[in-house]
Amino acid sequence: MGRFADRKPNGVDSLLPRIRKVPIVIDTEDSYSPIFVKDEFIKQSGLQPDPPRYRTFTVEIVACAQDGEPTLVSECGTCSRFVRRMGDRVICGEGGIRG
Repeated sequence: MGRFADRKPNGVDSLLPRIRKVPIVIDTEDSYSPIFVKDEFIKQSGLQPDPPRYRTFTVEIVACAQDGEPTLVSECGTCSRFVRRMGDRVICGEGGIRG
């Protein structure tokens, strides 16, 4: 599959880094309980992560267009190349913003 598997002919959009959303589950009553990805939690425990005991939140991750490293989407705003977020994609400039 690879990085450009969803490329459309002449589609610039498919070249933009896609944001991956990972739902995480934390047990608020047992501090020694491991943190799970939601699907894995349901598979292991057979339970739905219902509040108030379980807290579910989403971590948004993207592969940086500059170096290919995984990055939190919230960190993109600190990069000089960041232009904007559009849906589930991040748009970055070529040379960055110089000032």
